[in-house]
Formats: sequence, C-alpha cells, structure tokens
Amino acid sequence: SGNAITAVGSGTVTLDANGSASDVAVNDGIQTVSGDITVTADNNINFDADGDVTSTSGNVSFTADAHDGGLASGALTMTDGALIDAGTGTISLLADGDITSAGLKTDNSTNTAVTLTSREGAIVDGGSAHLEVDAYAGRLVIDAATGAGHGNALEIKVASTDITVSGTGNIDLDESDAIELVDVDTADGSITVVAGGTI
Repeated sequence: SGNAITAVGSGTVTLDANGSASDVAVNDGIQTVSGDITVTADNNINFDADGDVTSTSGNVSFTADAHDGGLASGALTMTDGALIDAGTGTISLLADGDITSAGLKTDNSTNTAVTLTSREGAIVDGGSAHLEVDAYAGRLVIDAATGAGHGNALEIKVASTDITVSGTGNIDLDESDAIELVDVDTADGSITVVAGGTI
C-alpha cells in the first residue's frame, strides 16, 4: 500500500498529539528522504503491522508520554510486522511504559545508532517478522527500568551494545553474529547473551 505521509528531498515530518489521553496510531507508512521524522504523543504510540516508517538518511524519533504523566502512563507498541527503517539515520524511541519493538533497522555506524529508553517499563520482543534491532554497524543503547528481553530474548544484530536496567528485570539478548558488550548491567536480575560469533 502507499504511504499516509511522504516528504520529498530534505522535507521533514513532525507529528505531535497533545493532551494527557492523546495517542498516536501509525497504521500506514511515513516516509522521508533526508528529512527527520519526529513523532510525539502525551500518551501511547501504537503501530499497526502496516505502520512502516522509512527514511533514506533522516533521523527517526518517537516519544510516548512526552509530558511524563506518571507511572507507566505512556507505552510505545509495535505490532508484529511493523518496521522502522532509518536508512543511515539514527533511531530513538522513548516511553514512560514498555517499548515493544517489532523491527528497527538502520545502517548507521555511530554509538547512538539505536537508542531505546523506558523510564518505568521494559524493552519487549514484538514478534518474529523482523529482528527487534538490526543495526549491524552501530551501537544499541538501552536504558530501562524493568528489563530488556525479560522472558523473551530480543533478537538483534548490532556491532555493540550498552544496556542498563535500573530496577528489577532480566537482560536477555540473542545476537545474530559477533557483538561487543560495552556495558551491560541490571540492578536486580540475570543477564543472558547468546551470540552467533564472538562476544
């Protein structure tokens, strides 16, 4: 199907849902070439399976619960099949509650290629259609409160990772090939990393 929003050239896309109960539903495509994509909601952000977000080189940023309304008041949830592909841009997802990743992809090679931040929740496996994170040349940075892959490992392909779980929760990663663990720690939980190459 076609895209709901398309920006050409260096055109950017900015969406902002204001109000404590205001959600963003991504149920069709958003596409740019070199322009950034910035989506903000004061409550939840939900992606349908057809809610793909693509850019050739623009940075992609989604923020749920932008007004920080309290305990787990905004989650970011991707239905299995949805994909964010930033080309050579970075991907940044922030939520107060859980972040459920169905597919994040970038060719970016920096130490902030993919950044996932959950203030009071976990980073959750969103399905099997795509790797949860495919940033083969860059770093995956996670800051979460209650786990990363807790109960169901995150399938990833990254060059390196820096993960902190500030509360009670496990870290469970399934890496396709080799990976550098820059810093992986949890305040109270287990750490399991399975890799197809060297660690």
